[in-house]
Amino acid sequence: MTLQSPWRSLLVALVFTVPTHALAQEVPRTPVLKRITVPLRPARYDLATGTITQGTRARHRSLGGYTTASTLNNNDLSGFVGVDSGLGTPGGPCEWIDAADKGVGSTGGASGLMTGFSFAYCSAARSVLSGGPGGRARIGFRAGYLAGPIPNGAGPSGTVAGTFNLSGLPANTGSSNFFGKISCYLISIDLGTQPVVLRDGPIGWSWQFRDLGTDGVLAATFPFLSCVQSCSGNPAGGGPMADQLDRYCPPGNYLSTFSFGTSAPGSAYFTSVSMDIREAESIAPKNVTFNGSGVNPLILSPVSGPVLGQPWTLVLDCNGADPSMLALWRLSYLSQPTPIPSAWGEILVALSGPGQNYVSPHGGTVAVLGGGSLPLDMSFYGVCWNVQGFCGDTPTGYLSNAVAQTVGFF
Repeated sequence: MTLQSPWRSLLVALVFTVPTHALAQEVPRTPVLKRITVPLRPARYDLATGTITQGTRARHRSLGGYTTASTLNNNDLSGFVGVDSGLGTPGGPCEWIDAADKGVGSTGGASGLMTGFSFAYCSAARSVLSGGPGGRARIGFRAGYLAGPIPNGAGPSGTVAGTFNLSGLPANTGSSNFFGKISCYLISIDLGTQPVVLRDGPIGWSWQFRDLGTDGVLAATFPFLSCVQSCSGNPAGGGPMADQLDRYCPPGNYLSTFSFGTSAPGSAYFTSVSMDIREAESIAPKNVTFNGSGVNPLILSPVSGPVLGQPWTLVLDCNGADPSMLALWRLSYLSQPTPIPSAWGEILVALSGPGQNYVSPHGGTVAVLGGGSLPLDMSFYGVCWNVQGFCGDTPTGYLSNAVAQTVGFF
């Protein structure tokens, strides 16, 4: 990908070039900006395996029974990169947090389950392929984030939804710094089967500078800046981001809120960090209850549908059996099974194969998984889960009807 640069002469004059010798060994008073014309190289980082692949198209795969969609795309790349104090410097490293409103202008997906993200960056660090450590950065996501410091507190607002310490990122052929030779990439980060819960509303994503260039002050790996509305300079395009970033140096210590001076008429609004959030698209949950044949006095009914990461509660009425005896629950992950005849009636949930058994002292309201939560695992997203209850004790006992439900979303 070769960057298009629709900049007018005014923007060209905005490039900050701070000589290395002018930088004191402390956090710079203002972040540093630089124009970039080198092409972006594609890469992919599979967090489930730790595998980094270069030269492959930066895209997000579809897993299991669901597809993904971009729900907050901020990759309208400006042609500029920004940097701040790196790891190990006095007052550093710095962290930038970009406030946004996920759900404004989104293109699809309403599950709240983030399965991956992509961003553009450049690095002056020596790459792993050249015998170096590669680039390093820490990407974070916060739910309920609001721009600026917390009143009467120094830390950022909201709660942490997920953080990713990325190391060994594709980087440069040799060790350099922000003002020297660099290489740039567009990388996709796949979370595999472990999603991050990030619902619509105010959020913040952060870039923490986790390495150091050869100048000894600025980080060696730094983010691409993106236009928050339109790189054509037209603010009427709208968008979920403000034209500013919050600066925490060191992380957790609010220092300032800044922009790169792009408020002049005709200029673009690009004080925002490159990021594209992907999440699982919504699925339609189904609630199927079916009964066995013969004598079946027990009624099993769900209180709520199965949702990833949350308890699943069902009610088993043991009035047709001895309520003082054990209640057995069988949970199967298979598709709706074929009823199997037995001495007690029909066993509607297969007693073999993938699944688990749970025992309760008596019938009544029982939370499946012993009151715990269903796994926050995309392997189960859209999968039909089946539950059947049993009251009494062998050889005398009664089976309930069975309930089959599709694991849903938040």
